[in-house]
Amino acid sequence: MNNIKINQAEGLRQVGYSELVCRYSLDVIPHYVKSFIAEKGRRKTVIDDYRRTEIYTKRYDPGDSLKDHLIFALKFEGINLEILNALFLMVDHKDIEHFIKETPAGKYARKIWFLYEYLMGRKLDLQPSKTTNYVDLLDQDKYYTCKGIPHRRQKVTDNLLGNQRFCPMIRRTDNLSNYIDLQIDKKGMEVVKSYPEEILLRAVSYLYTRETKSSFEIERATPDQKRAARFVELLRLAENREFFDPLQPSV
Repeated sequence: MNNIKINQAEGLRQVGYSELVCRYSLDVIPHYVKSFIAEKGRRKTVIDDYRRTEIYTKRYDPGDSLKDHLIFALKFEGINLEILNALFLMVDHKDIEHFIKETPAGKYARKIWFLYEYLMGRKLDLQPSKTTNYVDLLDQDKYYTCKGIPHRRQKVTDNLLGNQRFCPMIRRTDNLSNYIDLQIDKKGMEVVKSYPEEILLRAVSYLYTRETKSSFEIERATPDQKRAARFVELLRLAENREFFDPLQPSV
């Protein structure tokens, strides 16, 4: 049975993440971009608010296997940890091992290999990569990244911002770049420095207390004084701890 999805009205076939989500019935938040192969016409991009649709010509057609759509997704749509995690839970790990063995030195095969073991928490039946060059997991031109940790097994440098428990993915969009150029952090520090320290401490204490009260109200809980005090202390801890450091132990 041919399971290629065709939009008969427009002659479009979905590829990449959208095809994998549909094919394996993954319960995930949609990726920010959908990709299609057009039977006719030119390459084009359609942007609707924050969603993007990419129409590719037939020469971009990746094929129809799991490997084909995975590599297309990583190459043209970036890395989506939620979708990949849900997908890896559904597919047979032997299928992943099989196509990695076909191109063990390929950078996308090595990325998929790393991501599988990273997300699933178990090793595939593969020997360490013999290639000598390392590849960054995230493209630094497209994502905000950390310094990176080299993994000799796949020859992949893990430059994700977090770890398996919590890992934000932040794309380098034009909007974010514009806000960074505004240097709001420096302007904020200038405002803060214009006030006496004792006033700032009182303001921070008040905001911590208000945040504690609001958080418990959301949970419809009525904390005793000790529990509320512990919550305030956790908030105070946040300014002195780097929670996005993958090497730092959890609280």
